[in-house]
Amino acid sequence: MCLAGLVLVIRRPRVPVLSPAKVAVPAKARAAVTPNAPNSPFILQLVQVTKQTSDSTTLRFVVNSERKLDARPGQFLTFSFLFDGKKETRCYSICSSPARSGYVEITPKRVKDGCVSVFLNDRAAIGMTVEATGPFGQFCLTPEDKKIVLLAAGSGITPMMAMLRYLDDLCLDTQATLLYCVRTRDDMTFRQEFEELRGRLKNFQYHVLLSKPDADWPGARGHISREFISKNVPEIEGRVFFLCGPPPFMEAVRRILTEMEVAPERIRQETFGGAGVGPKPPLLRTAETGFTIEFASSGKTAALLEGQSLLEAAAAAGVDIPSACRQGQCGTCKTRLLAGYVHMTAEQGLDPESRARGFVLTCVGHATGNVRLDA
Repeated sequence: MCLAGLVLVIRRPRVPVLSPAKVAVPAKARAAVTPNAPNSPFILQLVQVTKQTSDSTTLRFVVNSERKLDARPGQFLTFSFLFDGKKETRCYSICSSPARSGYVEITPKRVKDGCVSVFLNDRAAIGMTVEATGPFGQFCLTPEDKKIVLLAAGSGITPMMAMLRYLDDLCLDTQATLLYCVRTRDDMTFRQEFEELRGRLKNFQYHVLLSKPDADWPGARGHISREFISKNVPEIEGRVFFLCGPPPFMEAVRRILTEMEVAPERIRQETFGGAGVGPKPPLLRTAETGFTIEFASSGKTAALLEGQSLLEAAAAAGVDIPSACRQGQCGTCKTRLLAGYVHMTAEQGLDPESRARGFVLTCVGHATGNVRLDA
């Protein structure tokens, strides 16, 4: 059902809801953060828990803030969870449509020995509140993207669902093909909704590839390959490819697309998985550069050490700057430079507007003299 021209749209639950009890939500809890202040935290309240698979759960939050959540399809939030006496920070892609600004959904997948993912899947309770910042990320659907191919593996399906739901809500005629790689049919997140979307979106099709199929599986089997992509996307001209999944999957897909002569500017990617989940501790630096870094909002000043990034310097000084990828890709750590000069080893995480306003990526930013940050 389209949202265009409607004030209220009610969609039937996608799968059974585990906790149907209603929660009194404050009238304020219908807006969120503005894109002009991505580092400013806001409070989310959990109002619905929906089981997707045996190891993944969708959590729906409303926002207790006067500010508006102005996300783009494909972006993510950085969450701070407090449980068992500890504070844990994690990034999760928004899987709900940005057109539905009254709430935001994420679908964390349980990770072995992952304390946060286990907590969210097994113990998250209606009424729980968490702190979050964002939205962040340049892995986004844009109005210019008229022909898209979404290649997802595992939990990499979550930002793709935000894009598909957005197309559905706005009744866009974008040509969209989803290629979804998982182990078994029981691991397929949003399985029922794929069929519903195919019935509503005339230009949408999806194909599933199982690496460990059961004997009765009628679809494709094996791992991602050029043959699988070529068969289901026979015409690649003019299409934009969105990639999201574990690093080995991403490397394989990018290699295949390069062999198929897809231009680099038509490949966008977001990486899930790996050992780098959560903030990394700052490296031990000892040699001073003679430069100083001033944090204007925090009122702190520190000496910069040889080879130290701005983000590492902030952590050492006790200044909290949200971060995620630490590779200059996602934009989570972008902070406005008020004075001085900074060299960045990567700039993919900065959109043109942020760059023009003087933001720098602190995770890959290194001062070339004394600097002052709005942090």
